Amino acid sequence: MKKLLLLSFLLFGCRTGDMPEARTITDHFVGYWWELNVLGYNECFKLQEEGDRENPVFLKSTGEVGQELFGTWIFEPPNTFHIYEDGEDPPYEVYVYEDNDDCWVVEWGSLVVPACPCGL
Repeated sequence: MKKLLLLSFLLFGCRTGDMPEARTITDHFVGYWWELNVLGYNECFKLQEEGDRENPVFLKSTGEVGQELFGTWIFEPPNTFHIYEDGEDPPYEVYVYEDNDDCWVVEWGSLVVPACPCGL
């Protein structure tokens, strides 16, 4: 029984938010600047939708004036982004979950962090 509980925690325990509808993500997550704090390092990112062209990912760091092109992204409903750094394969798989009115939860590998409106 203990093994089953541990396995359940490992499989489901990291996901702190609700699975959003795909439309919610495209309307309220894509196209906005979001800030991540990973190990005390703050950085903002924006998944920009460009229509027919490849969709770019932009980064902004503390102390930086402009934005930097990181790569491109493809969305797979309901909540998965495939992020290609400078067009390289294989992509990073990033999962997005609703957290509250202002923030989201971003999961990438074993890293689970809140993404809140960018304050940089």
